[in-house]
Amino acid sequence: MELTDRIVVLSYGRVIAEGDPRAVMREPNVVAAYLGSPMLEVERIRVSYGAAPAISEVSIRIGPGELACVVGPNGAGKTTLINAIAGLHSIEAGALRLDGRDLSRLPRHAFCGEGIAIVPRGGGSLRA
Repeated sequence: MELTDRIVVLSYGRVIAEGDPRAVMREPNVVAAYLGSPMLEVERIRVSYGAAPAISEVSIRIGPGELACVVGPNGAGKTTLINAIAGLHSIEAGALRLDGRDLSRLPRHAFCGEGIAIVPRGGGSLRA
């Protein structure tokens, strides 16, 4: 980057960006082409229970092959976040995207069809 004043980025034989190297490296289409797009993206979502805010301005990006854990004390909003991602709670503001598709305003019953579901933890051991 220090050796050039201008850069041209190709993807599949087509120019997708050109210009100042530092600006080009921040272009979303360059990042997506060379680093991959996030598989699941939660962007600044807000969820409330009636008038009481439960989570606000929460953002997470999970790429293909990544595993994410949500950790925090009781009452921090972990379950609310997971339920919002699964469509069980309405997202008041922000965006929820899966493979680039915005799911934020889908009806609850449509989330499973999009590939999102909750697998509840078991309370006992598995038996044959």
